[in-house]
Amino acid sequence: SESVKVTWPVVYGAGGFQCNVSIVDDPSNPVVVVDSIIDGCSAVFAKVEDTKYEVSIKTLGNVKLNNKEAVSATIYAYSTLVPATTIPEGQEISEYIKNHLVVSDKEQGFELIGGKTYYLNGVVDFGLNTVTFRGDKTNRPTVIVGPEACLMTQGGLKVKFVDFDCSKMEKTGLLTLSDTPDESISTASLGYKAAGANQDGYVINNPVVFQECNVKNLKNSLLYGSKKNWSLRDFRITDCIVQLNNEGSNSFLHLQGGTNGLIKNLTIKNSTFYNLVKNNSAYFLRYSNTSNSQPKKIFGDSDNSSTHTITNCTF
Repeated sequence: SESVKVTWPVVYGAGGFQCNVSIVDDPSNPVVVVDSIIDGCSAVFAKVEDTKYEVSIKTLGNVKLNNKEAVSATIYAYSTLVPATTIPEGQEISEYIKNHLVVSDKEQGFELIGGKTYYLNGVVDFGLNTVTFRGDKTNRPTVIVGPEACLMTQGGLKVKFVDFDCSKMEKTGLLTLSDTPDESISTASLGYKAAGANQDGYVINNPVVFQECNVKNLKNSLLYGSKKNWSLRDFRITDCIVQLNNEGSNSFLHLQGGTNGLIKNLTIKNSTFYNLVKNNSAYFLRYSNTSNSQPKKIFGDSDNSSTHTITNCTF
């Protein structure tokens, strides 16, 4: 696990430094990580993903040298969240993101305000950009998904701390992989065909993640491959509750319809999945072609492995 080192300049004649580090995801309930008097100029604490910290350093007095302590502590805000553009309350999500998405090779974020209700009425196409789309960790916003609405990516996407109401959604997938795959991420362009792959497909190498999300009344798929030859290197569902209302034949993870494709590393943990209706025709996970979902046919001879890990889940 990673750690963070905080340092400060030496104050000669001081009687040490009072160092406090707290997690302030919920400012009304700070969680103390470090609380100690330090005879030095640095402290180390564990780095947790998607977390806001407050660091406080106060110079202490030295009685022997007749030096008084500092009048107040120096406060520093530190965050491990991906920097994000906040979508104002009342803004329709797809139009706002279309107007503010930057074409970049760096990960960018869009953040919804905690506890607020938003509307998604169109397709949010993040393109080849790597994006985190998140709400608030301690007070999740709700997104009402309209009939023609979905999220779309071909560059990697992390969806975190958002509750989705899909009661009105008619699209096949809440998260849909692009129906116009970019040639820059083809198995040929990525060098996989030269390494032994024999399929013409498209690969998203960046993670695609649903984390700490609730999904309500999902009639079709959580993930849909648009009947194109898509493969994902890393797809995760963690700490989610997904309520299905699926009586059709669209699988929950739906990569069927092209001629090849697979999820190379699938991780599902600490999550619950349930359907409000009986269904004998939809699969949980479905690929297009048994033979062409072999990893080496997409990723090449040296990358010929696939893992599907399901832990602490209820179906």
